Amino acid sequence: MANIKLIFILFIFFNSCNYYSQDKSDNNVQKETSWANTDEYPSTNDCDRINDKNLRIECFNKYISDLVIQNLILEDIKIKSILNDTVFFELTIDKNGIIILDKISDYNQIINSIDNFEDSVKNIFKSLPKVLPATKTNLGVTVNSKIKLPVILKSN
Repeated sequence: MANIKLIFILFIFFNSCNYYSQDKSDNNVQKETSWANTDEYPSTNDCDRINDKNLRIECFNKYISDLVIQNLILEDIKIKSILNDTVFFELTIDKNGIIILDKISDYNQIINSIDNFEDSVKNIFKSLPKVLPATKTNLGVTVNSKIKLPVILKSN
């Protein structure tokens, strides 16, 4: 009977120690996965050659903006009125480098100026090439990232 009590006490002791160590490791993982200054934002092969982090981010944003504008021009969209407005694209760049359009915002004037704007933009983002995903440098893994990209649309 004494052996059963001893086994029961040891069982409870080891399980309780294991419970607390798991909780601490979850906290450590949370700290490690928070964004740090040394982590890499999404990029392209050309932009990745730029050493200055802010210039590299600007390069990436310009790359995406230029692709969207070029594709809008290729779609031969009919503009009803003079246009000079900024639209915001909320994007997810997944860990495989695929660009996903989550939301379009602040485009009320554009809707009145361009027919089927939202559908055209959705199709454009589906056809964009892959990019280099964001990287957690301390863990050495690629991660999903979200950006809000302003794009200025002007008509002649």
